[in-house]
Amino acid sequence: MVQSRFDLTELDGVDLEALRLGAQVMTHKAQLAARPRVEVFFKTLQATVDEEVARRRLNADEKPLVAVADLPVVTGAMAAEVEAVAEDRQLAADYLDLLGTNIRLSEPVRHAVRTLRDNLAPDS
Repeated sequence: MVQSRFDLTELDGVDLEALRLGAQVMTHKAQLAARPRVEVFFKTLQATVDEEVARRRLNADEKPLVAVADLPVVTGAMAAEVEAVAEDRQLAADYLDLLGTNIRLSEPVRHAVRTLRDNLAPDS
């Protein structure tokens, strides 16, 4: 897996809120599908956006990047487990595709989601 950066710098406050709400919806979908790994992934995405918003409030001049590697489906001990459960990776990718193609979201949000999706799991 290529360790790239998940760049949130192009997103303004409204875009960050849209991404957070999208992640919240996908968390709920994962709960309904009884897919806890996918649920954790999107909950972590929500938390990542919340952290970005908080950092911007603390230091408006700094626009930090969030590593894709910080999301649990991608790295760490969970990565081997997720590899073993390819269906969860694919479901997370499918949910990201839903967000990434939603024309009601701004282009920066869709681009951020597509970047995250590209780093999550390659197409089969």
